[in-house]
Order: sequence, then structure tokens, then C-alpha cells
Amino acid sequence: MRKKETNIDITIEKKEDYQNQFNHQKLSKELSNYINEECKGMPLNNHIRLTIHLKCQLNEDEKTELKTKIHKNYQMRMKEEQNIEKLAKIFRIVLLFLGILLLAMSHFIETIPIYIASEIIDVVAWVAIWEVAYNYFFEKVKKQVKIKRLKKLTNCIINFMEENSDGSKN
Repeated sequence: MRKKETNIDITIEKKEDYQNQFNHQKLSKELSNYINEECKGMPLNNHIRLTIHLKCQLNEDEKTELKTKIHKNYQMRMKEEQNIEKLAKIFRIVLLFLGILLLAMSHFIETIPIYIASEIIDVVAWVAIWEVAYNYFFEKVKKQVKIKRLKKLTNCIINFMEENSDGSKN
């Protein structure tokens, strides 16, 4: 069975519309954000197709360069999100061990007459464990959705439609 596609229409009137103003070898932040925002709400399993309506002339090399910029932009963003997720995983593991250690510590401190210290450590331990659980079950899912969407954009199909100045298509 063929997977469904989500089509995103983009109109480019001049080269500056897709080029980063500080580095012409990179995609503009506005275009990148626009494409990303258009993907929100679409089913995650859909393939993504970008249809770029050109109101300016681009030769084949420039079209290939634009495709490369789009794919590299989302590939770079995907790798960044994956790196953040790796660090978050390490943080969750450390926090979980800290919570378990504090929980064990509060149990041993209960035998000492300083009852309030045991309760404070107990609360801090459970907060640390809860934070790990919350991050794992809720925040991790958000990151996975974002990474999956960026992966789809990294491999998206890009078509060009040239338009004349009067709006008719070639």
C-alpha cells in the first residue's frame, strides 16, 4: 500500500527568498521555519513533497543547489536534535540514580532522631524520580516526533514549477 503524501507549496520570487542573508550557501531561516510550520499537524507517516513555484529564473544547477540546501538544512537540524536527546538520556540516567540514592539515604536517616531531614531528602528523591519519569514519557515523545518529522524533511521530494510573470505555469 502506498503511503500518503503531504504537499507543501512554496513560492519563490527571487533568490534572496531562499538564501540565508549571512551565508548564501545555507537556506534562509524564514523558509526553513515556514516549511517546518507547514508540517505541523500532518500525519507523521505521510511522505512530504515540496512544490516550489518559481517566479524567478533558476538554472538546473541552482535548482539542484536549492534541493541540497533544503535537505542539508533539515539533516543538520535532525542531528542537532539527536545530540540533544543523547545528552538528555544521560541526564535522565544520572537523575534517576541520584533519586534512588537519596531515597535509600532517607531510609537510613529515618533511624537518626532528625526526622525532618529524612522527610526533606525523601521529597527531593521523589521529585528527581518524577522528573525522570515525566521526561521519559512526555518530553521524549515530543523529541521523537520532531526527529521523525525532520527525517521526513531530510528525504522529501522537491518539485519545481516555473511560472511566468503573468502567473501562468510552464
